[in-house]
Amino acid sequence: MSTTVTITTQVKQFYKVSVNVGSVKHVKPGAGNFVYYNITVKNEGNGVDYFTLNTEAQTGGWSSDLSKSSTANLNPAGTESLKLYVYPPINEDAGVKGYVWVNATSGYSPATAFLTPI
Repeated sequence: MSTTVTITTQVKQFYKVSVNVGSVKHVKPGAGNFVYYNITVKNEGNGVDYFTLNTEAQTGGWSSDLSKSSTANLNPAGTESLKLYVYPPINEDAGVKGYVWVNATSGYSPATAFLTPI
């Protein structure tokens, strides 16, 4: 007599995201003008996910915006491109550097976030 046993194993989804800046990272915009960076958001997890995005200017008087506030559903290793706009104050002194953080948060696991300085 023989017995057959069926074992089921389910892979748990993990959530991870990365944000990368294109090759031109440091540009010198004139005061009151803006500069933009090409940003790529990549799903580093093992399942479909989407990401909400926002920015935080770390330098007083500077501001920033993104061309999109969220990505579409991305497959594992899938990417989406967008633009980050950075605005120095109109009266900023020459040579002052501004810093911006880009925040990407998993839509399916809000505790999973990625912060990158630009």
